[in-house]
Amino acid sequence: MNIKFLGTAAAEGVPALFCQCDVCKIAKEEKGRNIRTRFQISVNDDLLIDFPPDTYMHVINQELNLDTVKDILITHSHEDHIFIPDLSYRMDGYSGKRPDGKINIYSNPEVYKMIDDYIESVGIKSGFNDVFETKNIEPFQKYNIGKYTVYALSADHNPPEHCYFYIVIDEKGKAALFAHDTGYFPQSSWKFLEQLNLQFDLISLDCTCAFLDSDRMHMSMNVCSKVKNRLIDMNCTHDKTVFIVDHFSHNGLKGNFETLEKLAEQSEFIPAYDGMEIQI
Repeated sequence: MNIKFLGTAAAEGVPALFCQCDVCKIAKEEKGRNIRTRFQISVNDDLLIDFPPDTYMHVINQELNLDTVKDILITHSHEDHIFIPDLSYRMDGYSGKRPDGKINIYSNPEVYKMIDDYIESVGIKSGFNDVFETKNIEPFQKYNIGKYTVYALSADHNPPEHCYFYIVIDEKGKAALFAHDTGYFPQSSWKFLEQLNLQFDLISLDCTCAFLDSDRMHMSMNVCSKVKNRLIDMNCTHDKTVFIVDHFSHNGLKGNFETLEKLAEQSEFIPAYDGMEIQI
């Protein structure tokens, strides 16, 4: 399983548009791994997690090939995780030539209502539905999506919406846990992980608050460590499991990428950066 971290920021990006904090100033000056676009992950070029406004930049700068994408998992309805106007550009009249077939969008009922409201309001319902198939996904159920087995778990993020994070297992049995835009996991998700009895090859955790202290809606590094230790205690890992922290806000960071890297290393995490690829 090849996993590419296309974008690794929270909603504002780094640097944030209107911000002059030290982190944003450093990002503008030093660039490189300090520059972060909005969160998105690709798995083996055919599966995406989330579709942010920066998907266009990921096509330009990260060699994202949307021609090969078959399925998209959406975590929740916030605009930095699903930007519907850019999805509509797959329609006739915007795309002169594209692969045949629909791309499947999997998520919760709130996301589908938002999609329906938008495409109805701008009068593109029939054209949109010609190129996308929206499919409801329920938490803690097994789904066969393309060549993957997928489970959606309940996230602690935006009540009362049914926000999700995802388990993805490929045809070789390689398993990844992508837990972003969530605080410390709800008890229902911990119970499911215990019952699933699965060992992960990669675990990527929300670390929006990084140097701060947060266990609700988003996590900080110290809370990521608590999640990691609980997963280890539950036998959800093995000695080669890769631990990632991702989805950073400028509000939770200090200094440059190297400063974050040193903090992450203390808890044996790899901090994600835009364009980072990991093979498991």
